[in-house]
Amino acid sequence: MLKEGLRAELKHLVKLAEEHGLHRVSITFGHAWNFFHPNWKPKIVKPCQIIEEIQNAEEATKGDCFFGEDDVELAFGNFKITYCHHDDIHLHWNERGQVVEEVLARWKQNSITYLFHENPPKQTGEKPNAKRKT
Repeated sequence: MLKEGLRAELKHLVKLAEEHGLHRVSITFGHAWNFFHPNWKPKIVKPCQIIEEIQNAEEATKGDCFFGEDDVELAFGNFKITYCHHDDIHLHWNERGQVVEEVLARWKQNSITYLFHENPPKQTGEKPNAKRKT
């Protein structure tokens, strides 16, 4: 997926989270980001702050990391979305609630290829049940 498409999906996710009253999201920057800033840890923000946090991270790496080229994970309680360095999106969920249903419906309607992981594994080393959909 092109970066513009990933950014459009990110904006839609922010809007959806706000509409459904999700007040907190944990944002984690993947390995490439941490190479330049090894002290970065997951950060809890409001959904309306997600885009600004990503822009700040891009600026902090001075052009070495970019959304859509390097992993960014957003965890919202029972589900999380990873915007992957492979230019795709991963959706993980423990419960398939209303937000997950709306995200999946949008991706299906727009023919967005994504990976999904139902009931992601706990910290046991078990591999997730990943499936690719278009």
